[in-house]
Amino acid sequence: MKNPKISVIIPSYNYENFIEEAINSVIRQTFKDFELIIVDDGSSDNSVKVIEKYVEKYDNIFLFTHENSQNMGLAASVQLGLQNARGEYITFLECDDFWHEDYLKEKIAVFEKYPETGIVFNDVEALGDENRINLLKGFFDDCRKRCVGKAYPASLSHETLMLETISNFSSGMVKKSILQKLNFNPPIAPYLDWWLFSQITFLYPAYFINKKLTNLRLHTKSYIANTKNQITVQDKKNMFNKLLELLKNSRKGAEYEDLTSEILAEKLSKSSSDKVLIDDFVEKFKNKRVFLYGTGSFVRETLADYDFSKLNIQGIIDADKNDSGQRILGYEVFYKDDLLQIKPDVILISAHDPEIVYSDLRKFVLEKGLDIPIITDFFNEIRFKALTNKNLNIEEILTALF
Repeated sequence: MKNPKISVIIPSYNYENFIEEAINSVIRQTFKDFELIIVDDGSSDNSVKVIEKYVEKYDNIFLFTHENSQNMGLAASVQLGLQNARGEYITFLECDDFWHEDYLKEKIAVFEKYPETGIVFNDVEALGDENRINLLKGFFDDCRKRCVGKAYPASLSHETLMLETISNFSSGMVKKSILQKLNFNPPIAPYLDWWLFSQITFLYPAYFINKKLTNLRLHTKSYIANTKNQITVQDKKNMFNKLLELLKNSRKGAEYEDLTSEILAEKLSKSSSDKVLIDDFVEKFKNKRVFLYGTGSFVRETLADYDFSKLNIQGIIDADKNDSGQRILGYEVFYKDDLLQIKPDVILISAHDPEIVYSDLRKFVLEKGLDIPIITDFFNEIRFKALTNKNLNIEEILTALF
């Protein structure tokens, strides 16, 4: 029996309600030269029984488990799948997601036309929990905007490293020979996709298919989403430092300085353009009612590190209703629906990548007929100016900005 062209790897863990849809989306692929490898990571529900029915019926579907059905984590499950994969190309599907029927066909066509490509990925369609979709809509829109209009295959090392442009595990296909050379040990397990994809795009050109070939399920029981909520800012910075060190010591170490210099030059260019003149802004709004938008780690860091006493900050607004009523560093948190009563004089988006949340917030404000100025890059400007005024090296600046 000849080896298949593609090995599809599904890491499975306690998603018996979703795993069938994932498997069926692979079976329905128009490109048929594939094997499906499912690695169950010690599920305690009926996932294994569901998978075994497919293994009995299809001779190209295989189930693997860790010794004694232990729970070993995502990285170990992916590696077990990779060890048993026979395909020339590897693609991953999270067990709560599913694909368009032409997913494999579209990907393999790119690799055959552009064999120098290291990874082929695509746009996604988010479905499931409406609140989570609204929260992440700006992020997915931003990923798409960053990718369209390029002449592919192209370098996406900057976009992947700093901006997580390849947004999820279920949208990338990679050559097996490339995956086998990578480091599979991210300090934070849920960031495995970003950890691997950052290594790939640093070493090889990428190709973006501007089609929604992946259906990404967003739900409150998502393992990755719930785990990421428990990760501290310092955890992420430590992980980013380790990835920078890994890239610096790779076989393309000579290009590392080019990458980091390019990112820093872009930040400097944006800062020097003075899209938001900080002193002028403070003077203009010091007597106005200012609200921040966003309750993540970025706003906590910024409020703790910088003196905003000249601004009349009244509170914090967020798109997640569950955060309403809490207090962050003394400021009350409101839900975005409260804008109808609050009617701020100005909103400052307090997020690492403010453009990601701007589209959803702007749409909401316009739909409600509110006339509220929204400032996107005030915090990033003051943060970057402060960092570059300190005696920091490139890695320290990039880590602080991550």
